[in-house]
Amino acid sequence: MGYGHQITPDEIEQFGEDGIPEAAPTLDQFKEQIDSYEKLYLEMEQVEPVVTFDTWFRLDCKPFKAALLNTIKRWSLLFKQYLIDHVTNSLQGLADFITVTDAGLLNQVQEGDYQGLVTMMAHLMAVKERTEATNTMFEPLKQTIELLKTYDVEMAEEIHLQLQELPEKWRNTVKLGIQAKQQVAPLQANEVANVRRSIASFELRQHEYREAFRKLLVFRYDCSTPYEILDSTHLAIHAMETELAKISASAALFEVQIPDFKQLKMCRKEVRLAKVGDRCGVVCLF
Repeated sequence: MGYGHQITPDEIEQFGEDGIPEAAPTLDQFKEQIDSYEKLYLEMEQVEPVVTFDTWFRLDCKPFKAALLNTIKRWSLLFKQYLIDHVTNSLQGLADFITVTDAGLLNQVQEGDYQGLVTMMAHLMAVKERTEATNTMFEPLKQTIELLKTYDVEMAEEIHLQLQELPEKWRNTVKLGIQAKQQVAPLQANEVANVRRSIASFELRQHEYREAFRKLLVFRYDCSTPYEILDSTHLAIHAMETELAKISASAALFEVQIPDFKQLKMCRKEVRLAKVGDRCGVVCLF
């Protein structure tokens, strides 16, 4: 279901460890597949359950025919149920999202309330990330419901009600997001400045650490305590990586561009290489 077609060995070899990118099947593909099972079911129904060969050999296929028809119907229902679940889960997921997000966007963030600001920015980011998909989801869902009707599958009244009400509720959520963004704009600007200062400070410290790192005795052949130095270096780099993760999270939340911090990544890479080189040396001794 996740790829829209049967995976071939060539595709598996082509994408390798990266994995084959998912591509959901289209509604036309679902219709084609369901129609093929419906047609096959009708054809199998016409098959005579009892056949007589040469006037004396009587073959009773009733159990086989019943099992075959049941299998065909189950495959048809599998695709129909997938569409039913897709419509139901999409609408319910949006309804739950709107309920939680509206409650969050209506909160007033006071100056100095950092956690409140972070929560508000998370809601605003969630609305932004969901906007494109939500704006285009309603028409395909209506088409899916219409397709299911052709197979005598009726959705619950609650689904039809959600399909009528949710577009307006979603537009209201977007409006609340715009109002909330305007309300927290001054607080956001202050926090953006703080994040940029944190980035600049970390940038300077990573360059300073890189210079100290390159002078470590562990990279000399006559180092007498390589394991102790590697352990302490790992802990120092890990602490900086943890701090960087927090800065990156804040930067993403407040939409601040963050540099690549290549110096820190080089330090981590060289520590790993030093450990790998040591292991290779131990293996060679044996």
